[in-house]
Amino acid sequence: MKVVVLTVALLFCPLLLFAQEPRTPGIISPRIEAIRGQLNAGQTTDAFWDQAKRDGTPLVDPTGTDGKYQLATFVWRGGAETQNIAVIGSFSVPGFKRNDYVMARLGASDLWYVTVKVPAGARFSYRLAVNGMPRADPLNPLHIACPPNIPASSCPSRAELPGAVSQRWAANVPGTPEGKIEARQIKSELLQQDRSISVYTPPAYRAGGSPYSLLVLFDAEIYLNADRGMPATLNNLIAAGKIPPTVTVFVNQLNRIEELYLNAKFGDFVANELVPWVGAQYNVTKDPRQTVVGGFSVGGLASVYLGLRHSDVFGNVLSNSGSLFAAPGYGPGDQPDTTTEPTILAKEFLRRERLPLKFYLDTGVFEADSVGTGGRILEATRHLRDVLLAKGYPVHYQLFVGGHDGLSWRGTVADGLIALLGAN
Repeated sequence: MKVVVLTVALLFCPLLLFAQEPRTPGIISPRIEAIRGQLNAGQTTDAFWDQAKRDGTPLVDPTGTDGKYQLATFVWRGGAETQNIAVIGSFSVPGFKRNDYVMARLGASDLWYVTVKVPAGARFSYRLAVNGMPRADPLNPLHIACPPNIPASSCPSRAELPGAVSQRWAANVPGTPEGKIEARQIKSELLQQDRSISVYTPPAYRAGGSPYSLLVLFDAEIYLNADRGMPATLNNLIAAGKIPPTVTVFVNQLNRIEELYLNAKFGDFVANELVPWVGAQYNVTKDPRQTVVGGFSVGGLASVYLGLRHSDVFGNVLSNSGSLFAAPGYGPGDQPDTTTEPTILAKEFLRRERLPLKFYLDTGVFEADSVGTGGRILEATRHLRDVLLAKGYPVHYQLFVGGHDGLSWRGTVADGLIALLGAN
């Protein structure tokens, strides 16, 4: 459930930044032009709303001749009480201002709308702020599951535009052999804590014979959430022979930011206590070349950090939208500005001798710097990629058409595992 809480928190933040009055739209989609003409001819919006309900929203139209972009139109059927509506979500478009996501009313009709030009095949989450109150899009049948304490009408809707990349590896496929997941505990002398973990063993796991590949992932409670589809991903990849049978350890976080933001002690726990414990309990490899550490967001940062510090344990690093903009002298809650250079890990890799590491790095088109701090996830990931390539590291880099909401990672994590553990 935690993934939903994180997403909801993300989408609540910008509410006060939007204009509180309707605006003159900058982009008019063909559908809006058509309904404008129908209204001018004396017709009503009833047929439009019937069609929108059948099609689902946002309404998508092509634009340009190269197929690179699409027009996404968000709509709301307003009444006498409607004062203002904005779209808030995990997407942003270069050149747009926040007020460009505020809806306009079409004449004196009940149709409120805003059209945004986005890269084709985008996948993102969003909500509609109606008179300042966030809620799901009632015309969109796709949604993100709500935690128990939040009404479904307040939770984010999910947009998958035509051409969105398939996430077939994350789907439960009837008849696919399934691995086993068990909850375990390990006592950490370094952290002076008992730590909870979950361990996935692949189908037909055997305690003897050839050792299994090993994958360590942070944020267990999120990866094991039904929305994320990680167990199904492992089952499907192993069944298809895309990766070897792999034991996977999901690490629960007590304080994810504190533990995963360049925390040497926590990293030493993972490398020097957790991995040896797993080796004593399960039939897993001791070969770093078949051992992967991975995570998303600050977990991606932690994975790169562990690769840097413990390449004798982890030979493969998987980072989904890692918070690689981490800057020297700044803590996880601080906001660097342009007087401070980000990407401290890139500088560390630059100054050190090449380590026996292989990388998978991805980032989304909607994760670019929009506040002028000198680089966020997209820029920092590209910077680290270039540093690693210049140093001679094998790097698989991927740009996905999405944002920082987890909707794309449930698919790209499979790409990362194939790139790192699959046959080359």
